[in-house]
Amino acid sequence: MSIWLRHYGNVPKSLNYPQISLYESIRQSCLKYGDQIAFTYFGNTITYAKLLYY
Repeated sequence: MSIWLRHYGNVPKSLNYPQISLYESIRQSCLKYGDQIAFTYFGNTITYAKLLYY
């Protein structure tokens, strides 16, 4: 066990990631969250729905 793990409480040693591409992961988020804000950059916002089509 890594020494640092003792200091992080209930943090898992590793994570299980889905076996899909980055594009598919983003696509799933876009379909699930549609009109919610995906990100804001320099005062401009874009929704997940718009992100899917850019």
